[in-house]
Amino acid sequence: MQSLENGLLEGVETAISAHLSATSVLERLPVGAYVCASDGRIIRYNAAAADLWGRTPIPDAEERFCGSHRLFDLNDRHVPHAACPMAVALATGRDFRDQPIKIERPDGSRITALVDIQPFRDDSGAVAGAVNIFRQSEPPAQVPEPELPGNVSLVQTLQALPAAIYFTDADGKITFYNQAAAEMWGARPEIGRSEFCGSWKLFRPDGTPLPHDQCPMAVALREQRAISGEEAEAERPDGTRVPFLAYPTPLFDESDTLVGAVNMLVDISGRKTAEMASQRLAAIVESSDDAILSKDVNGVITSWNRGAERALWLPRRRSARPVGHSSHPARQTG
Repeated sequence: MQSLENGLLEGVETAISAHLSATSVLERLPVGAYVCASDGRIIRYNAAAADLWGRTPIPDAEERFCGSHRLFDLNDRHVPHAACPMAVALATGRDFRDQPIKIERPDGSRITALVDIQPFRDDSGAVAGAVNIFRQSEPPAQVPEPELPGNVSLVQTLQALPAAIYFTDADGKITFYNQAAAEMWGARPEIGRSEFCGSWKLFRPDGTPLPHDQCPMAVALREQRAISGEEAEAERPDGTRVPFLAYPTPLFDESDTLVGAVNMLVDISGRKTAEMASQRLAAIVESSDDAILSKDVNGVITSWNRGAERALWLPRRRSARPVGHSSHPARQTG
């Protein structure tokens, strides 16, 4: 068995010479790297892999596919080692590029890693093994917290604001939102996963659906420019809708690199209600058979309805005209 493993390892190392020219190179790599035989047994790994795993695989323990303590997907569902990317690669011959997976260490801490797996075949075309090069995913850039007076933190200040405020990283993933935002959305989006906006659904002012990746925050991040007062409508999970104005502003670090964005959402439900009431009133006035007109403080008629045109012989045009204070201005002969 030992001679078989040695022969296999030599074959694998030859096949991956473009990536790992020698064992010393494997050890010097700043990323985790390990080699599995076709049955999944780990036959070589470097110190960086052990550091990322938080443990050293036990020799002769028949550990297979991965040296980690436990694995999880990005939704925190447990992934058995026999179903991990390395196991899939060995079973199917499929390679992986930047495949994300969460590694749980023995101390309970977790990291997100990106794995690159390349299977290798023998002369007959059968999968003889595979190499996994993996690294820790870079955490999202953090927006520096400004200094505030006293013991008041930025988070406390943002939570106290009556306006809906939220932050995203440069990729659009939400990193913070305040209570007012949660109340507007009618939901609490998952930090680090929800993108661009925490609302359940979005709509344009004309009522057509607005995809989250086309919302004002997404545009501000993509075009790296501030947007002032763009109107949209958020639908909550219970079906109610809230019209709002969005004010997304990109955030940059000292080197002018985009690190995220902040968005303020202004609820304009009151304004919309007033506009609808005004429109209804205008429709009632216009359709009324009663003569209804309005004057300014100088006695100049500024508007009238069709009932006034019929009852008071007013012209159909809506221009203002000075008529004194008579209740029947059109009948004045001067």
